[in-house]
Amino acid sequence: MMNLRDLELPDPQRDVASRFLELCLADPRIVAAFIGGSHARGQADEYSDLDLYFVTTDEAYEDFVTDKARFAHQLGRLLFLEDFGEVHGSLFVHENGTEGEFWFGRQSDFQAICRGPYTVLFDRLDLLEGGEFPAPAADHERQLEVLRRQIDWFWHELSHFIKAMGRRQWWFAYGQVEAMRRMCVMLARLDHDFTDTAAVESEPYFKSRSRCRWPSCNLSEARVARSNGRRCFKRAEPCASIIGLWLPHWRRPTASPIRSSLNNSCGLSCCGLNHEVVQDAARIAPVVLASTRSEGAQGGYRS
Repeated sequence: MMNLRDLELPDPQRDVASRFLELCLADPRIVAAFIGGSHARGQADEYSDLDLYFVTTDEAYEDFVTDKARFAHQLGRLLFLEDFGEVHGSLFVHENGTEGEFWFGRQSDFQAICRGPYTVLFDRLDLLEGGEFPAPAADHERQLEVLRRQIDWFWHELSHFIKAMGRRQWWFAYGQVEAMRRMCVMLARLDHDFTDTAAVESEPYFKSRSRCRWPSCNLSEARVARSNGRRCFKRAEPCASIIGLWLPHWRRPTASPIRSSLNNSCGLSCCGLNHEVVQDAARIAPVVLASTRSEGAQGGYRS
């Protein structure tokens, strides 16, 4: 059995982990328990949460599904407890400040509850071997379809944004900016790890300590993106001009950073816009253009 003092856990987290281990050892229906996440990877910092896992007997699994809230409250007084629709686990905040989550699986099928390295707390049946759960294999065609949808829908949402700005429907416009932001984060996530099977539209975030290189597609896709971008911003410029959102010099054709940037398929780092919503959208559009440009294609993803 693991001695929790061997893990470099902050005192509040160690207290919760100790209580968790005590509960698991006292229940014969639980055959194994382990810690995952950044603590198991050796990458934990002061912001890391506590990822707790246990394995039940096949016969007891449904009981834990039904009574998981009762199990959670045995960890101590919880300020927050929510499963977000997940059957086999919950997220919690303990009164001592510990943020954590616990997940469980049945003896005959528990590998999917965790990805990556883990640290065994106890294992009655020698179920835990190898020290790491493999990530599920990604379907390359499925990942390409996710990528294609992000790019296609970005232009659809941009069209709605232009319409909303022209009609002065500010909440509508703001919502479209948020939609485009989510798509750009998804592009960054796919570039960070194109085999990431958790990259789905409902989860537009990822954890990375490094800068991302935007994915590249083939030349014909880049030309389509540029053409679409010119059309969209050609429509956007007069709309914004009418409602006074762009600075005067932007209306001069020879002085439009958007036009020149779209022509060159490069980023807009200094747009000079004086309205937050338009500025956000202008920054977002080149991200997608960058994702479809042909330069650096050797490191990107081609369909």
